[in-house]
Amino acid sequence: MSDSSGAPVKAAYPGMAVTVSGWRSLPGAGDEVVQGSEGDVKKALANRVRKKEVETVLVDAEAINVARAAERERVRSEDDKIVKYESDSGPKELRLVIKGDVSGSVEAVVGALEGIGNQKARVKVVSTGVGDVMESDVMMAKAAEGKDPNSRSFTLDLLILRTGMIIAFSVNTPRLAESAAAQNHVPIYSSKIIYRIMDEVRDRVSALLPCTYETKVMGEAIVLQLFDIHVKGKTTKKIAGCRVSNGTIERSKGARVVRNGQVIHEGTLEALKQHKKDMLEAKKGTECGISLQDFEDLRDGDLIQMYQTIEIPGVL
Repeated sequence: MSDSSGAPVKAAYPGMAVTVSGWRSLPGAGDEVVQGSEGDVKKALANRVRKKEVETVLVDAEAINVARAAERERVRSEDDKIVKYESDSGPKELRLVIKGDVSGSVEAVVGALEGIGNQKARVKVVSTGVGDVMESDVMMAKAAEGKDPNSRSFTLDLLILRTGMIIAFSVNTPRLAESAAAQNHVPIYSSKIIYRIMDEVRDRVSALLPCTYETKVMGEAIVLQLFDIHVKGKTTKKIAGCRVSNGTIERSKGARVVRNGQVIHEGTLEALKQHKKDMLEAKKGTECGISLQDFEDLRDGDLIQMYQTIEIPGVL
């Protein structure tokens, strides 16, 4: 290293022009030169890159918040209409900010998590770093979130399309970062075991998958005979004398009437009786009286089915 007159120097101070030779590869004009141990230099460069990324994301987040506020105002002014937004055709994403004790650990965690998902829901790593979880990590994860623009409701509880989360592998989460995460509803998962992190992330990605619904028949009863019973005053009501042919007839379940193989009514039971006594359920082989809410057209031979709709979570 030499000064402007060509004399060799051991140090360069602010405002001093020097010529530096011996580069392994020449830097470009405008590049920043940082001196220190290799570990300190890498850490400093990584911190600067992350700071720039956070600043960029926060700017984007501010723009998103302004847009959301404008959208909420527009929805309020159209409270007599059904608003349809153009849906996002891409998969739902669990967006991760990953922090670890050393760069090798971070790379291992990223490699283990990036492959989790399918065409409907997947993992996307938006930021990585070495060291404890910081407030800037929380803001990064929060800014990575997004909402499903396809909503037919006037409420602001839109379906989550993207959600942010922090993975802390063998590092601490200071109290300030914990507080910021709680305020912004950003989950932090801490562990020193990679397979536990993988299980947690897999569960969260699975939760983003759409559920399927299955209708399960819980019981069936055959209408044997129709009776007229007196209710209030001189009013009469038809009640079907039935025999439970399968399963259990439960008053709390949904009910449907099947005639000649076709479902002609779906609703709920109004009454379930046995010898004029109100019942909550009737088991296979027993006889009971059944009336349906808002349906008076029961006939001999009709099949009354009690059913339950079961929600089945998505599986990767």
